[in-house]
Amino acid sequence: MGTASRYRRERVIRIKRKLEIVRKAAHEKKAAEPVALNVAGACSFADLFFICSGQQKRQIQAIADAIQDSLKKQKVSPYHVEGYSAGEWILMDYGDLVVHIFNPERRDFFNLERLWGDLPRLEVAERPKKKRTSGSRRI
Repeated sequence: MGTASRYRRERVIRIKRKLEIVRKAAHEKKAAEPVALNVAGACSFADLFFICSGQQKRQIQAIADAIQDSLKKQKVSPYHVEGYSAGEWILMDYGDLVVHIFNPERRDFFNLERLWGDLPRLEVAERPKKKRTSGSRRI
């Protein structure tokens, strides 16, 4: 495997790992309707958008804080954060990954999913935990 090919593979792994960290952090703060859009090739400044919602300012800020803290543990810091103090739409730029956290009104108004609607989506919804059947009960 050539160096360029190995670099691309490692970069894909890194961005998928970042996305998983972001997804988990947002889920822990009860983010609504998470969506990840693969904007690589269609967008010059990012490869992925992660979009989610919070119901009010404090929750939106808590989602942003959780994402930033989780990625910081992996030594990943945002290049730029916008909208934190207003708490209506927080944009977090991690280079290849851009996180958008909206309140419902702003999300409906800007409708990024429609704007970028022809691009592939990645699965980010929390997977339901398997329920145990009566025969597999632990004592």
